Amino acid sequence: MTDRERIDEEREPMSRRDALGRLVAGGALAAGAGLGLPFLPRGARAEAWVQPAFKSRAVVRHTSGSMESVGGGIKVRRTIPTKGIADVDPFIFLDLFDLQIPAGAKAMLPPHPHRGFVPVTIMMEGAVGHRDSMGNRGIVDAGGIQWLTAGRGMQHADHGDVPFLRRGGRMMGVQLWVNLPRQSKMTAASIQEATPAHVPVVDHAGARARSLVGEAFGKKSSVRTATAMLLVDYGHTPGAG
Repeated sequence: MTDRERIDEEREPMSRRDALGRLVAGGALAAGAGLGLPFLPRGARAEAWVQPAFKSRAVVRHTSGSMESVGGGIKVRRTIPTKGIADVDPFIFLDLFDLQIPAGAKAMLPPHPHRGFVPVTIMMEGAVGHRDSMGNRGIVDAGGIQWLTAGRGMQHADHGDVPFLRRGGRMMGVQLWVNLPRQSKMTAASIQEATPAHVPVVDHAGARARSLVGEAFGKKSSVRTATAMLLVDYGHTPGAG
């Protein structure tokens, strides 16, 4: 894409999921600043969306993600780590998955082990089912988040017994792997989920902030973490302002 094409593309209004996809594909993640989209509707006051505890950081460089296979024929766009960005702790991976699922699909990722970190799944479109060796079984719908503390170890699988997969369609989301502190590596495995209806929301001038993890704009997520972090999903209504 040329610079001219990129500028023209940026002028087009973005939906929340398109903007998040562009964020992940472009490699924008600042440790300690949370995951979010730094845009506002036209006419919105920027200071209304700035948290007092936020620290302004300069962009050192830009990088692009690469396509990686994660098994089961599924490929993701991995933003971190890359050849140019290796030191990203407490984050391990940041992946964008954007799949077109045929109606009646069944096969997903088979059982696989996790230990010593937290896989975080954020669904933007579609849905994914899960089950694990602790007996948990459920569905993460679009707008929901799953915080899976692997701790001393567990087996996890993504399964196809989901109404969405039976009808097919677009499955889009983000998976962020968060490292556990040394003293928490051997904690008991546990799972936390927040449905779209249970994610705190703040609306302002056509923009929206959803507190997925941590507290933003006076709204606190129910997700408890061993590593202090803020994960906010920002969005806006096209043409707002």
